[in-house]
Parts: sequence; C-alpha cells; structure tokens
Amino acid sequence: LEWTMAHALGFFLFSAFLKDTCHEYVQINFIEEVIRWRLTRGRQRSERARKIVSSYLLPGEVDEETNEPKLPAKIEIDEYDLERPPPSPPMEKEALQMLVKENSDPSCSKCCVGLDG
Repeated sequence: LEWTMAHALGFFLFSAFLKDTCHEYVQINFIEEVIRWRLTRGRQRSERARKIVSSYLLPGEVDEETNEPKLPAKIEIDEYDLERPPPSPPMEKEALQMLVKENSDPSCSKCCVGLDG
C-alpha cells in the first residue's frame, strides 16, 4: 500500500476506490488537502491551512433534520502529481499503532476525520 500511494497513479486509484466503492471520502480528502498544503508556498500556504482546519479539524455544523454533522464536500483529484511519499525512516508498526490509539476518535465526535489530541 505504501508503494502504491507513493506514486501519483496509485494514489489516484486508491483515492477513487475509497470514494466511489467504499463511499469513504472525508479522510482521504483530508489527506489530499494536507498533501496539497505541503506543496504550496507563501501566502497560499496559510490560506490553505485555514481551510483545512475549518473544514476538517473543527467541530462542524449539525444538520437540523438528521441531527448528523454536515461533512465537507467530496473533492476529486485533478492534479497529475499528487502522491504521498512514504515516511523516511519508516515508522515501526508498534509505534504507529500507539500513535493511532492515543490520537484517534473513532466516533468522529470532535472532528469529521476522527482525530483527537
């Protein structure tokens, strides 16, 4: 999976699979936006960071009819070079599991991507 996401085509296909087949788009959109943020410079970087925080990390509005949180809109990849390079050095599996355990909110009650901490 790391190899697939490290290449633009693989990342695009994985993202499309999650969005179209699994109907899980919020977290992959968040990852895409963070990757775009890392590629920007200058004033655009702070504006993009503000958008990420307001769209994904702050508690969102609640739909009055369903009483469910309103999720950000689904975004499709339109760049040809969006990829997620693997971390260097690679993170140990145990360290990753501990990081997820300490910083996740499976109920997504604090933000729409399930982060806490």
